[in-house]
Amino acid sequence: MNPLVTIIIVNWNGKQVTSECLQSLRAVDYSPFKIYVVDNASSDGSVDEVARSFPEVTLIQSKENRFYAGGNNYGFQIAKQDKPEFVLFLNNDTVVDKDFLKYLVGAISYDEKIGMVGPKIYHFDRPDVIWSAGGFVSFFRGKTGHYGLRKTDSDRWNQQREVGYLTGCAQMIRSELFEKLGGFDESYHMYSEDVDLCQRIRNAGYKIVYIPSAKIWHKISSSSGGGLTTYKIHNKIRGNFQFFRKYAHWYHWLTIPIFVFLDGIGFILKSFATLNLKNIWRLIKGVGGIHKSEM
Repeated sequence: MNPLVTIIIVNWNGKQVTSECLQSLRAVDYSPFKIYVVDNASSDGSVDEVARSFPEVTLIQSKENRFYAGGNNYGFQIAKQDKPEFVLFLNNDTVVDKDFLKYLVGAISYDEKIGMVGPKIYHFDRPDVIWSAGGFVSFFRGKTGHYGLRKTDSDRWNQQREVGYLTGCAQMIRSELFEKLGGFDESYHMYSEDVDLCQRIRNAGYKIVYIPSAKIWHKISSSSGGGLTTYKIHNKIRGNFQFFRKYAHWYHWLTIPIFVFLDGIGFILKSFATLNLKNIWRLIKGVGGIHKSEM
C-alpha cells in the first residue's frame, strides 16, 4: 500500500486557474491521495465552481483571506485528521504531469533524512523553459533565487540533488515534520514564507531535495496580478528582508547591503538597456512602500 498524500491548494479569486489545476490532478497516476482546496474568501464564484465541477475535492471555506501561509496552515489542521504521511502544498496556478506524484513520493520515502522534495517547474507559456530547478539561499548576498531560471531544459537540470530551498509553488513535506515545526510562519505577508520553512527544515537536520523526474508547469504570479508589479516587488523585498533579519548572522550584514545595492543598480541598468523604464518606477515605488509597512 502506498503512503497517503494530502494535496493542499489555496485559492483566492482564481476560479479558472484552480479548475485547470484540479483537472490536471484527475489524471495523476498515483494512489491514494486526497485534495483539499482552501478558499480564501473569494468573490469570483470559485467556491461554487469547485463544489459543482470537482465533487471529489474537499472544499474548505475561510471567512477571510489568510494569504498563502495562513491558508495552507488552516487547510493542514483539517487535512491532518486523515493522517497522511506526506502533505503537498501546491499552487493553484499550476498544471501537473500525471507521474509527478509517484516520483516525489518515491524520492522522499527512500531516505528518512529527506524532509522535503519538490519537482522541476516549467513556465506554462513556454513549456520547455525552466522556472525552478530548486532554489539557493545566499546569506552573504542577502539573496534567494531559482536554479535554471529562464533556461531551456537540458541534461544539466536532470540531476537529483540537495538544494537550499524549494519554492512554495510545490513543496512535499513529511506531515509529522510540518506539524513539529509549527507550519508556515504567518507573519510573512507574502513571499519568503516558503524559504523560511525550508530553513527550519534544514536547521532541524533534514535534507531538501530537488526531483527533476517530477514535472509541473506554472502560470507565473497569477495571485499578484502576473508579471512584475509594484505590489510584487514591494512584497518580495519585504519578505526577503524579514527572512534575512531572522536568520542571518551579524557578519552577513557586512556584505548584504553591498550586494543588495549592486543588484538594484544592475536591475536599473538592465531596465534602461531594454527601455523598460516602468520597471524602474515600480522598483522605486516598491522600495518606498517598505517604509509604510510593518516589518
